[in-house]
Amino acid sequence: DMSTWFDGKTQWFLQSSDSYSEVYISEPTDEELMSTNPYMLLNNYGKMFNASLGAKKNGMQEIVLSAKDANDIQSVSVWIKSDGSLGAMTIATPQGMADIKVTAIRSCLSLSKDSFVIPKSSLKAAEVIDMR
Repeated sequence: DMSTWFDGKTQWFLQSSDSYSEVYISEPTDEELMSTNPYMLLNNYGKMFNASLGAKKNGMQEIVLSAKDANDIQSVSVWIKSDGSLGAMTIATPQGMADIKVTAIRSCLSLSKDSFVIPKSSLKAAEVIDMR
């Protein structure tokens, strides 16, 4: 399992399984944020990508975002449901592919500041790698 928190400056990335738990702490650049936060890609797609229509599959339309310049992200396939909502994304990098399934998008939520910081309980059992 993987989880990420970002408070606007510091990012915590928790990777865990039954046998281990690691937390990476960093202060990422905008480019680094785009590789871990798919919504940053969508917010900046016009600057970084050329868009084209792709295939239709399982009731969803693919939008293919191809990188304008050589960078860490080569392409992004965005799958849009028939109601216009985001269904899934596939991000292609030189290291491989990342598939992201979107199960829900909620807006106009009132969230506390604690929602954007890793819970202290997650740090207790994990090996912490501070890369700041």
